[in-house]
Amino acid sequence: MASANPERMRSVNAAAALATAATAVLFAGCAGGHPNRVPDIGKRLLLSGSTWHSLSARERTNMARYCRQAAAVSAGRADRMASAPIYSDSYHAVTAVDLGRLSAALSRWFAMRDHASQTIQQGCTAVAASLAQVRLLANGPYARFAPPLRNGGGILAAHSTASSLDLSARVVPPRARLLVRRALERAPNHIVSRVRRGGSLVNVELERIPLGRSFLRLEVIGDGRSWRRLLVLDRGPAPRGARDRRGLVLRGSGPKVLRSLNIPSGWSAVTTATGAPLTLTSGDALILVHGPADGRTPIPVPAGHYRWVTVAAVGDWTVTLGPSD
Repeated sequence: MASANPERMRSVNAAAALATAATAVLFAGCAGGHPNRVPDIGKRLLLSGSTWHSLSARERTNMARYCRQAAAVSAGRADRMASAPIYSDSYHAVTAVDLGRLSAALSRWFAMRDHASQTIQQGCTAVAASLAQVRLLANGPYARFAPPLRNGGGILAAHSTASSLDLSARVVPPRARLLVRRALERAPNHIVSRVRRGGSLVNVELERIPLGRSFLRLEVIGDGRSWRRLLVLDRGPAPRGARDRRGLVLRGSGPKVLRSLNIPSGWSAVTTATGAPLTLTSGDALILVHGPADGRTPIPVPAGHYRWVTVAAVGDWTVTLGPSD
């Protein structure tokens, strides 16, 4: 691929070795919507790039959708400017790469003799990183929120079972201000908010959240510009599966999609996977990233009620969720 930057390619090749698991953003858009075909895509990502040209156009698009998310996680973990992948501009820039453009670039990449021996995921990680336009995101102002906040269609949303909720975000540029305002065009409420700063990281504490649905406005102001989002808060009782404080165990082989996953506050995950990284995502929310170096170390996971959660892994895996000791 002549347009790729050679130095940038070399820098992402090391990260490519980590990205052997693929994650889908929307299950309905993957593998033509057939659950029994999802594991096949995970296995194909480990095949040699020489097999890429034997795939149909539709199969290449599905493969690109899976491998793009894994490439984004790899880029986010390698980003030293962010404390977690969800805060990384590189992560979000890779997830924004157009699937058609990525698929076409992979066809050119694997047509080169030197690249045919790479796995499809390794090639995808390198190509997606070269196509990502991080500079378009880096100017700001904006805020990157961690789970349980979900972002879709310019609206931020979260579910809470209590009258209080803590949200964490990275603000860009670091000197920008994040403000919590009333949503004047919506029903009034008496939610109390406090914003605490720690460098570029911001903690938003919300209290007196009423039952039902309520609305706030979030605004980031910096460099004479502003970034605004509507915040939708749904407070209600926890679904039945979320009330068990004893924990739960998820098991599978290859990618798996869960209709919902309820994680109470203060839980961690202990993960085993056969050599490959494992990720849990819900929409653009990155819930868990586990790499081979993490071993059986408990990893804190953000509380929330998540829908359409994708467990991305290759081979057998187990995720044990429960209260942190």
